[in-house]
Amino acid sequence: MRFFTFKKTMLFIALSMFCAVSFAQKTVTLTKAGELSEKIAKAEKFEITSLTVSGPINGSDVLFLREMAGRDIDGVETEGKLATLDLSNANIVAGGSNYYKVKRGLSTKFYNNAEDDVVGFYMFFNCGKLTSLKLPKTAKKIEMYALNNCKSLKECTLPESLSEVGGHAFANTQLSEVNFPSSLTHLSDKSFYKCSSLKTLRFTSPEVPLFDNEPFAECKSIEKVYVPKALLEDYKDQLELSDDVVFVGEESGTTGIYSLSSSADAVEIARYNANGQRITGPVKGLNIIRLSDGKVVKRIER
Repeated sequence: MRFFTFKKTMLFIALSMFCAVSFAQKTVTLTKAGELSEKIAKAEKFEITSLTVSGPINGSDVLFLREMAGRDIDGVETEGKLATLDLSNANIVAGGSNYYKVKRGLSTKFYNNAEDDVVGFYMFFNCGKLTSLKLPKTAKKIEMYALNNCKSLKECTLPESLSEVGGHAFANTQLSEVNFPSSLTHLSDKSFYKCSSLKTLRFTSPEVPLFDNEPFAECKSIEKVYVPKALLEDYKDQLELSDDVVFVGEESGTTGIYSLSSSADAVEIARYNANGQRITGPVKGLNIIRLSDGKVVKRIER
């Protein structure tokens, strides 16, 4: 009898662990905007720690994601545990409900998805559970305060189509490195203000972007900035960084990622495909590998 009781106990534990793992990671494909809440069960909502979403998302979906990542429309903390969010194959569409509101005195302003392909004002503001975020590949602009005060955010993949980052958009995050796409034309007022862990920047734009009012103000840990070699002095003049920051000019490669030789003892810290998108391991074709010494090499994987 005791043997069967033991077996039942172990079976219960195994099932509990399976359910916990199942809830922890989830992939959702949406066919229409506003249906995310229908794809994730109530019991899962605050247990999922890693989520991949594909398809159209509107303001209603953003509110649901905010709640999963720890904050509701009022900015009040929820029980959400979402830490890793992959929206690379999602596309932001206008419409849906409001996802955030700001009270100033007697007035209240509401925010929702006002434009297609724009990471909206306050979209993930103060979502302190997020540690890793991949933004939609189609996003062309990140509005003010979009990821402000996401104090656990250590990694954010910017879309290749991105042209503008709004004021204070990434302020008070824990990003250690930012790789800007070649499409970037504008960094607004203090867009990365007080990112105390930020050490490395990489710019690939063929022309120096417009830098408004110290986008990297109070980022006191920046050590290196990689820029196109032909524009090295222009970037130095316009970025207004500490004299201790080292600027490195890189020769432009055919893929838009810059190519340098590497030292023998350097180790791989990041890998990209031929389109400049970050990948987690080798893929067939051209791989661009960034090394711990700051250099980049190209390799053909077969």
